[in-house]
Amino acid sequence: MMYRNLILAGACAALFAAGCVGTYSSSGDPAAGDDDSNPGPGPGPGPGPGPGPGTPDAGTGPGPSANAKPQFDSDVAPILQASCALAGCHGGTGTSPLKFLPPSMADYYDVVTSYDDRVVGFFDKTVAPMLTRIAPGPHYNNVAYTPAQVQAISAWLDAEVAARANPGPGPGPGPGNPPPLTPGQASKQLIATWSGCMTQADWDAAQVAQKWARKQTNQGQCVACHVNAQGGFMATEDSTRMFGVYSSNKYYMLAFFSPNVTDVANAKMEINRDLFVRVGTNVFPYLEHPQFNIDDGGAMAALQAFYDATLAKQAAGTCGPPRITP
Repeated sequence: MMYRNLILAGACAALFAAGCVGTYSSSGDPAAGDDDSNPGPGPGPGPGPGPGPGTPDAGTGPGPSANAKPQFDSDVAPILQASCALAGCHGGTGTSPLKFLPPSMADYYDVVTSYDDRVVGFFDKTVAPMLTRIAPGPHYNNVAYTPAQVQAISAWLDAEVAARANPGPGPGPGPGNPPPLTPGQASKQLIATWSGCMTQADWDAAQVAQKWARKQTNQGQCVACHVNAQGGFMATEDSTRMFGVYSSNKYYMLAFFSPNVTDVANAKMEINRDLFVRVGTNVFPYLEHPQFNIDDGGAMAALQAFYDATLAKQAAGTCGPPRITP
């Protein structure tokens, strides 16, 4: 079966990392990922080959047979609740870090598995961010799995692979009764729609590229380290180049804009302000990043102006076709 050649981390220990290394690749493979956009070793590659036949994305193909969900509920959900569910981590509301744990543990399975790339890594235990971001670490607040917990999560991921390769019988949704969107599915749809609503004209009018390239930190301007998308973030005065990256690669887009799907019925794209606050104030894992005031220099104001213009197109239904496929 085929998996993406590198699975993200929703957003990354090295996004906005100190030091000027790595360059942007048209394949969408930044130097590293960030737990805010994808909780594993990402941001990872852009659109590429997805799961092969027999490996449907979670929530989009045949459901697992009866053995995998109970195994998750009994062996994995308690680990996630104890280690990851605080409001400042992956529970609660907001955009950063990725909020993939709902208030009720009974809902964990549906939500966690709906983030097929950003959390469960298409159920491949060698790349699943929910596993690789914690073991070997480091992770937020020094969270770590015990060997027994690593084994429990790995065994469940293996069980999911087997279950999805041989789905058991069961009624599916009727032709007039589609199932409700999961948070992961809603997130993908929002990203795809937003990419079609973004325009070069609005980007240029807001001067997003110029403002972010010139944004000042206590160690110089952002362009000094991020001109070639080092650390998974691009800042350059080449507006056409920068727009092309952020409008066509979801792992870069997620640095600026993130789906808020804590209420799926009212899901929406938001400016990922939480991430920039954490980066600029050296909240773990951004301990070595140059410090900056998020609102100084006009960069956030430019991003807000572009966001408002893009949101207006979405509301009016005048967006173009998606540049990023769900």
